[in-house]
Amino acid sequence: MEVPDQPDFINAVVRVTTTLDPLPMLRCLLQIEGQFGRMRDRPRNSPRQLDLDLLLYGNEVLNSLELTIPHPRMQQRLFVLQPLMELEGNFEIPGIGSLIACINACQGQRVTKLVDSDGKAIASADS
Repeated sequence: MEVPDQPDFINAVVRVTTTLDPLPMLRCLLQIEGQFGRMRDRPRNSPRQLDLDLLLYGNEVLNSLELTIPHPRMQQRLFVLQPLMELEGNFEIPGIGSLIACINACQGQRVTKLVDSDGKAIASADS
């Protein structure tokens, strides 16, 4: 899971409402990454300025060459699951199982919650 010799990173999970279907939504996310200098010709998990993933799309399950929903590795990443739990609470991830079961399966991973001066959460960082 961890990539050696890589700086810590800030991770966040957001919920959006959109009229876009999943593939156009993915293309929009890729375009935003490109605007921030993301180059997709580098090895997977190498350092980057911005990484936007489409984790879920309602209760849809999609397997295509361009896009897999739910995200194929989300259940292995505590830095994704923990903020998702804070946002949505426990729920069934389509085709995978309960969010809490996925979190429990991520033993040994560590996530540090970043807070502002008032103690409000601002992000999660994988260390």
